[in-house]
Amino acid sequence: MILNILFGGYFSILLYEIKRRFYSKKKFYCLKKDLNNLNQIKKSNIDFSIREMTKKDFDAIFTDEIIHSNANEYKDYLKRKILYDYGFDECYVSVDKSDTPIFIQWIMNPEEENKIDEVFQNGIPVLADNEVLFEGAYTKPGFRQKKIMSESLGRFSEIIKKKGKHFLITYVEFENVQSLKACINAGFYIYKTKTDMWRYFKRRSIYISEESVPYQQIS
Repeated sequence: MILNILFGGYFSILLYEIKRRFYSKKKFYCLKKDLNNLNQIKKSNIDFSIREMTKKDFDAIFTDEIIHSNANEYKDYLKRKILYDYGFDECYVSVDKSDTPIFIQWIMNPEEENKIDEVFQNGIPVLADNEVLFEGAYTKPGFRQKKIMSESLGRFSEIIKKKGKHFLITYVEFENVQSLKACINAGFYIYKTKTDMWRYFKRRSIYISEESVPYQQIS
């Protein structure tokens, strides 16, 4: 990852990562969705279908034009490139009428716990047998704020329920209001908060339980 950052010309990302691991505090919402109580899927502003991701889809979402447009997009690309390279079994895309991928989402199962621990450096609690983890959600520029993520999560949930799982788990940074809204509208609720404390390249995670409130004021 370090070489990719340097070759990509974004030394600022590397500097940020060093500072973050040396001394920082980051808060996350821990969200859960009960698949036994599926709500009605909220429709997006455009029509799309969903299917499993292919290598071609990954390249179509993260084009050179997009990943080199700014440092944030490049950082988003690197995070998802790691997930792709680890080869998690399930990853889905939402595609428009021309079969162009516009949204991507990885779905991680308890059987992949070793991979999860490696990718997230033991920063995510062990999944129960009836849980799956949603990670790496990304909406392609030009299709954001159209409720695509919300509808996609709802439709992916139906797929996971058919496979016998009961709960979906995901994590959203406090500052990422749009993703939080999408998750709430897709039927997730906040059940904990997580604070990652980095001190001298060592992380300590603090979890605080929350009321299981659906946060209906977020629309």
